[in-house]
Amino acid sequence: MDERRDRPIARLEQVRREQDNIIENFQPAQAAHDQEAERAAQRNREQGASQLLSLTNEAKDNPLHALNLYVKKTKAVTTESVRKHQNGFLFEWTYRTPLRDLRAEGHASSKKAAKLACAVKLLGALRDSESA
Repeated sequence: MDERRDRPIARLEQVRREQDNIIENFQPAQAAHDQEAERAAQRNREQGASQLLSLTNEAKDNPLHALNLYVKKTKAVTTESVRKHQNGFLFEWTYRTPLRDLRAEGHASSKKAAKLACAVKLLGALRDSESA
């Protein structure tokens, strides 16, 4: 076997030592503390973005823009998917943060309309989960 120029054995050994060091120094109590700190930070982000969830003109007139802005402000991880469904399209959108894991679906005759319907439902789900 020949050593690859882009991955010399010395570098692989160094990476292995770094990983072992991380494992050895892992402290579960500290990880739990960090998790609670992240949840508190997320509550602050969502509190600051909560005005976007109210039925303001922007949320009514352009729910996609309102949802995208909310996602950006809350630093959420979202996934989107669209597929053919019956005589139209089904759009699915997930929203994940340390505080929430939500999913909404929208069904319509076009992809754009399905995405819009899904955005309206997800905004409603976010609004409902925030008040709970």
